[in-house]
Amino acid sequence: MRDALFLSGPIGSGKSSLGGALAESLGGRFIEGDDFGEQGKSWIGQNLTVSRQIIEHVLSAWDEVPLVIVARPLRARDWAFFRKGLSGGGRRCWCVSLDADAEGILDPVRGRRFSDVEARRSRDMIDEGYGKRSFSDAVLRADRATFEVTLAELAELATGLLTSRRGSF
Repeated sequence: MRDALFLSGPIGSGKSSLGGALAESLGGRFIEGDDFGEQGKSWIGQNLTVSRQIIEHVLSAWDEVPLVIVARPLRARDWAFFRKGLSGGGRRCWCVSLDADAEGILDPVRGRRFSDVEARRSRDMIDEGYGKRSFSDAVLRADRATFEVTLAELAELATGLLTSRRGSF
C-alpha cells in the first residue's frame, strides 16, 4: 500500500512544520507544496504546474517510501486532481485539514512573523474554509495546544487513517 497524506489549511496553520515532523516520525517523505511552480504563469497555469509537479514527486518518492506527506492548501478541484492522479492500484490519498483561527495563527508566541499580505491572506483563507474542507478525511485544530501536543494528535489521527481499510482509491 502507498499513501499520500495531504495537509491543507490556511497560511500559518502548521502544514509545513507539522508535515515535516510527521513524515520524520512515521518514516515517510515530506513534500512542501510551496517549493514548486514557475514564475510568469497565470494563477491557473501556476496552480496546474504545481499540482503536476507534486504528483511527479509523490510518485517518485513512493519508489523509496510507502508514505508521503504533502503540505498544500487545497480547493475541491485541487483535491479531485490529486486523487485522480495518485489513487488506485494500491495507492491511497488522504486529506487532513488543519483548522485554526486568525488570532491563534498570528499570535507572535507561535514564533512566526507574518507580513501584512500573509496575515490578510491567512484571514481570507480562514473565511474561505481552508481549515474545514468538506472533502477532508479529518480536521485537526492546530492552534489550541503546543506544537508537540498537536503533532502527537496529528500522528494518532494519521495512523488511524493509514491503518484503516477505507480511503480514496
